[in-house]
Amino acid sequence: SLFKLGCFRKLFRAHSLVTNSAIERGLRDEETKRQVLHLLNALERGFYKTLQRAQKNDEISKELDLNRLASFLTSSMQGLC
Repeated sequence: SLFKLGCFRKLFRAHSLVTNSAIERGLRDEETKRQVLHLLNALERGFYKTLQRAQKNDEISKELDLNRLASFLTSSMQGLC
């Protein structure tokens, strides 16, 4: 499967902090902005690598655009937090 429940819970908690920081600081603070963007990019890369593995293992279709899907999952995660 793409996610183990324990891993997903940790990721969700960490991402909630990122989303809250972005909202509270409004990305006006340059250091906060840099860190938030770094973490969001890392999250998207993590989704991409996981999706690549899933494709390789025939768990998801080879037809999927993994960049778009990783981006969608990252933005969806922000919406959940």
